[in-house]
Amino acid sequence: MPSARQWQPPWGAGSTSNWGQTPVTGPHLLERRLAQEVLAVGYYPFTSLINRHFSAEDKERIVELLWQVAYVDATLSAHEQHVIRKVADLLHLSHASYVGAKLRAKDAAGHK
Repeated sequence: MPSARQWQPPWGAGSTSNWGQTPVTGPHLLERRLAQEVLAVGYYPFTSLINRHFSAEDKERIVELLWQVAYVDATLSAHEQHVIRKVADLLHLSHASYVGAKLRAKDAAGHK
């Protein structure tokens, strides 16, 4: 089996993407396809796996890490808040745990 670097799409090595003139290579095509799968499927397959194998404390820590990522640019968008809230709901995190994770991440980022 060829490695990702050696892989060639069946339609030829010089093919271009649908979004411009960037050549489509094996690794880029795979990354794009994986991103499409995540967007198409949603969060449930991932959160259900976490629910089966992680403790409540672990799930709270995951949400705290998501908040840390959101706070890294000092701007919190409505989309970031929505996604984190959705993930927290799918992880069956209590509101108190959700808020606690958010406040700890906010403090760690140095935001008031």
